[in-house]
Amino acid sequence: MFREDVKQVPGRMPCYLAAHALFVQGIDEMLLQDWSGEIRAFPACPFADAAFGLRAGRYIVEGEKKGDSLSVHKTLASENNTMEQEE
Repeated sequence: MFREDVKQVPGRMPCYLAAHALFVQGIDEMLLQDWSGEIRAFPACPFADAAFGLRAGRYIVEGEKKGDSLSVHKTLASENNTMEQEE
């Protein structure tokens, strides 16, 4: 996934960039998972309150969690980047 350059370039720290990207990926996976075509919202979220807007395949998924209340909206993104609400 990430390939680090073995040459030392002044002012460039690729290991930090890789670590930050993996941190973000971990948070995204806690909020939304899209494995084998099934979209799961908040599958491993340890937070009582959380919200997100992420892309899952052809869909843009927005979710909000407040305590025990959960709201998830899935919108189909077409090829020309317009969105159509899906029931």
